[in-house]
Amino acid sequence: MCINDIISYEEVMDIISLKNQISVGSIDESCLDVILMEFFSKLLTYTSDNLQSRIELDLLRSSIDFSFSKGFSAVEISKLLSIVMHIHASCICTVNDNLAQTHIFFKELMRQCCINRIPVSTSLFSSEQSHSLVDYFTLTYFSHFHLYKFVFTSRSSLQLHVHYNPF
Repeated sequence: MCINDIISYEEVMDIISLKNQISVGSIDESCLDVILMEFFSKLLTYTSDNLQSRIELDLLRSSIDFSFSKGFSAVEISKLLSIVMHIHASCICTVNDNLAQTHIFFKELMRQCCINRIPVSTSLFSSEQSHSLVDYFTLTYFSHFHLYKFVFTSRSSLQLHVHYNPF
């Protein structure tokens, strides 16, 4: 199993440049969401009135903020965003409760990115970074797993009518 990056190295470098411009004060923080939507347009069909796309944008934005707070490199940011979107896709692929399966999938993705077993996996994240990633996913995505499930999966209802006629 290989994790494909959802965003290129060049796009991550552009995001880093934007974050640096915000920290210097040359562009406003409120513009960042609009600019990020251009980068994520291939993943999200964003409309401002669509709750799902706003939630996905917030998920990606918070992941970017987390990666900057931990000093991740562009390659690590790209891989983190890939992990986030793969976990999210695993969560919403079925209406059934698949928290345990998604958590197992997350552990496998982390194993691929944190253990050096060439050609199966590479050690992209350090031990400290991997611990902070596990904490981040536990406190953010997995603690709100059923909320994501509720918002992103269709609901079906079953109406059962039983007529009992003893004679």
